[in-house]
Amino acid sequence: MQLVTRSSISDLPTEIALLILEEAARPTFSQCDKYSDRNPYSSALALCRVSRKFRHTVLPYMLDTILLPQSRNVRAFVNALRIQKKYTNDLSFDYASVVRKIWIGEHGGNLAENPLRNAYRAPERELFLSLLAPVLLAAPSLALDWTSLILLSDCLEHICKSRPDMPLASEYSPPPWATRSLTLSGTSARAPWWPFTTTTTQGLTAFLASLCHLTYLTFNMDRTKVLAIQGLPEDTIILPQSVASTPWAFLKGLQTYSIAHPHIRHIRHPCDLVAFMETEMDLHVDLLTLSPSLMKGSFIPVEIDAFTTGPGEEC
Repeated sequence: MQLVTRSSISDLPTEIALLILEEAARPTFSQCDKYSDRNPYSSALALCRVSRKFRHTVLPYMLDTILLPQSRNVRAFVNALRIQKKYTNDLSFDYASVVRKIWIGEHGGNLAENPLRNAYRAPERELFLSLLAPVLLAAPSLALDWTSLILLSDCLEHICKSRPDMPLASEYSPPPWATRSLTLSGTSARAPWWPFTTTTTQGLTAFLASLCHLTYLTFNMDRTKVLAIQGLPEDTIILPQSVASTPWAFLKGLQTYSIAHPHIRHIRHPCDLVAFMETEMDLHVDLLTLSPSLMKGSFIPVEIDAFTTGPGEEC
């Protein structure tokens, strides 16, 4: 029987070892298992427990994309930031320097109904925002549920008020945020943008003006079903209802606007209509990237020149 020689990662060339750690540390967001059954960060977390050197090597890949589905995840993340502030040794790590994308899910940033918006706990709220805001606004790409949009406005207000002398935008002084792409999903409220359009804080309107890419990953299924029987062409692009409330006048730097476009089969028979209205369906959905100048009305003609994003691609 031939003996198998086992090698440890320390026996490998440094470049190979780093590539292995990078591959193992990247979160598995495309996994088949539900996130509740298998944490996409599980491999990276296990590697962080090996040693301090492993931790510092793995953290940049682990923190590249932050997934915070619920408010408890947001609080846990802020608690991690609080712990980092206490470290003065080799465990200290600057999260803001490596975070590239942050996604906060439904009610993940809904702080309006909790003690953080209670006047009697203002110091706790200020501490919360002082920890979260620098990291959230350091991410070039943000993806939020509509219910979490108010958390973004809270962070912007905190940054602007804590740095009153800092220019918000100029040729020689960039604004105190790096976000250029904003993605919104879920069901929007009647006036979801009100924190930005009714504020007296200049930073919030300056933030909208600095955005380059806006994406809506949402559409109203009931409205979509009704439109399917109105004799529209099968490939008509239906704009989300939230388009009507989008503050286009504030989005002065916007270059592209992307929407989720479901493919709806044409209804030709009353029986098909009943099945269409009463059944839950999986629809093929494209991500279309359009020019903001086309954002008028509820429909876009099929003949427009739109860029279609395929599965796994970024717009």
